[in-house]
Amino acid sequence: MRRLFFSVMLALGLLMTGCSKKVAEKKEDRSGTLADLQGNWAISYLKDVPVIRFDGTKTAYSIINFDAASGIAFAGCNRISFGVSVPGEQGMLAVDQLIVTNLACGPYAATETAILSSLENAHHFSVKDRQLALFDKKGTVLLMAGKIAASD
Repeated sequence: MRRLFFSVMLALGLLMTGCSKKVAEKKEDRSGTLADLQGNWAISYLKDVPVIRFDGTKTAYSIINFDAASGIAFAGCNRISFGVSVPGEQGMLAVDQLIVTNLACGPYAATETAILSSLENAHHFSVKDRQLALFDKKGTVLLMAGKIAASD
């Protein structure tokens, strides 16, 4: 009876060790093509900065929009325009030609700066279940956004 108990415990221990290794080795999803990026996205997370929520008289959320070769982001005041491409392997992201309007907009400055920083540091992205995530080279999430349907 003791041998059976010992054998079962050993098997469970090995099983649990194997499962924990698989979880630890899992990397973030690097799936995505340029077509997956296209459309309007409501920004729900920015690294180190709370996302501004607007009152009922303005846009309901900070947005980012991608088309075939460029994009636009807006957080309430200044407009950020940029070029975008997906070079090399799937999920890689190259953002260039960043252009920002220069209006003095105190309450929006931190959010706009965080969006700009996220775009400048974006290395790869994933799109899964209508959720976009931009990552830096280390795999840290910089920005998350939900896909906006035409009726939203």
